Amino acid sequence: MRKHQQTDEWKADYKHRSGVEGLMSQLVTRTGIRRSRYKGRRKTHLSHLLAGSAVNLARSWAWSGGYRSETTRTSHVERLRHEMTTTSGSSL
Repeated sequence: MRKHQQTDEWKADYKHRSGVEGLMSQLVTRTGIRRSRYKGRRKTHLSHLLAGSAVNLARSWAWSGGYRSETTRTSHVERLRHEMTTTSGSSL
């Protein structure tokens, strides 16, 4: 499995997935989209469309204001490892 993850094809596919994961995370945290407030497919679908539009508007507004999100999130462990290797010169 790990060898497959090192291929350029897999990385290209995962690049798209990570973008979708970020969007879904914003939808869940900003709009609570996991639970519908409405009964019926039509109202729920409309709610999803409005939530997506709201997140897109917020992202556009942030982009026009100069905010650029990080391309890759760095874990706490990786940051600590980086700090330790740059200060002491040894690797973990």
